[in-house]
Amino acid sequence: MGIKGLTSLLADDPRRFGTRWILGDSTSTNRRSSSNLSDASTSTATIIYIDGPALLHHLLAAYSSIINGYGKNDAPIPPIDYLPPSLFGQVSPEAVYILARAFLRSLLISGAKEVHLCMDGLASEHKTEIQLGRLADACRRADLAAKRLRNSTSDSLSSGTIGAWDVPHLFAERALEEAALDLMQSLNNDGQCCVHHAHGEAEGYIAHLIQNSRQTEEGGADIIILSNDSDFLVYDVPGFVPLHSLRFESEGACNDETSARCLITGWKYCRPRFLAAFSNLTPKYFDADEGEDIGSFATMAAVSALAGNDYSLPRRFASALCSARSAIVQSDIGGLRRKERNAPSAKATATAVIRFVGHFASRGRKEEGGSRDKAIIRNSSWLWQLVIAATNEGKGKNEREGNLYEALLLVRQIYEDDATVDECMNQLPSCKNVDLDRVLDRNSFFCRPVLETFGNDSGGGDNSKKRR
Repeated sequence: MGIKGLTSLLADDPRRFGTRWILGDSTSTNRRSSSNLSDASTSTATIIYIDGPALLHHLLAAYSSIINGYGKNDAPIPPIDYLPPSLFGQVSPEAVYILARAFLRSLLISGAKEVHLCMDGLASEHKTEIQLGRLADACRRADLAAKRLRNSTSDSLSSGTIGAWDVPHLFAERALEEAALDLMQSLNNDGQCCVHHAHGEAEGYIAHLIQNSRQTEEGGADIIILSNDSDFLVYDVPGFVPLHSLRFESEGACNDETSARCLITGWKYCRPRFLAAFSNLTPKYFDADEGEDIGSFATMAAVSALAGNDYSLPRRFASALCSARSAIVQSDIGGLRRKERNAPSAKATATAVIRFVGHFASRGRKEEGGSRDKAIIRNSSWLWQLVIAATNEGKGKNEREGNLYEALLLVRQIYEDDATVDECMNQLPSCKNVDLDRVLDRNSFFCRPVLETFGNDSGGGDNSKKRR
């Protein structure tokens, strides 16, 4: 999710790109990791924004890990004393509810002042293709799981080894929201828990909420985002902690309403820290009206476009980006070893792109003579110099340069639009139903897979009576 290859790059060297993050008291309990946290700072008065769809998939992955017996004690969720069995090879809404409630409550009892769960709205049209691809893949996995269930025995069913655990149940998102809403009703003075429904994607809406909170809050509250989406490095946000990097340590189970506080740790990544590691990503010259933050936003948006992301662009733009990506990987500026250039991994491609973008951003030229002529401004910008270098020579070079330049600007505009909330749209009541929004706005509807079996499900009878 997010910028391709960037998650692997961050995880390979977290101390270079991030800092340790702690929620809770690391000194009051005898825990095995306390000795490793001397270089980390404990968060106080923390306000946490959670990417809802990312949390749902995180909980599904954790359920799969637990039910299959892998890493039960080190699963990136709070300790759970009861977890319901699977529902026909999928994680049941009840299990999602229990996991989500335990997760959110552990954040609050460990010191979070506010927890904001943000759910996706109607994603950009540029993401339709990737969404349809994910749905098709989910249908294939669900169909395979259903076939295995039909031919399974009671022993294999009880073992939990059969199932499409990462395929969300039809009511999984609703169970996640209900867990947050019920927790909000039960809180006394232990903090606040809110549910937000974005009109667009949750990532951009979270960036918008944080910008608004910065303008209205006077205190020095520590703001953190929990998500697995590396797109947050594009936005000017305080930092995000990958959900898969979290570790929970507690004296008791966190779905016990009287449980003790947890010590929660993870790795926090933010754009300033990332730019410190790749200092040339900060443009040498930028518009005085925009400032350095907007200049860094432009370079990170260019990195996202060239490395690859979840957005599907028109064919001529996608082709231009693909050709530029290949040229960057093969270039000396990209700096990859000869062996890596032939079959680069996503992480190697992202590394080459970062070096390439940084090379031109740090060598950009000032706007010539204060001119406002668009052609002069474009030709003197670092982005245009990058486009020229990343476009191969040959027939139609000028057209290909124009396509690449427009593609880079379009990706930047998509990010800007995601983080911009139209005030008129924001005042409209949300139906809180993305499928209905899609029908009304785009005249289309997405079908989701449901696993179900009928007939004899005892495992030892006539399997021919079972149907998918």
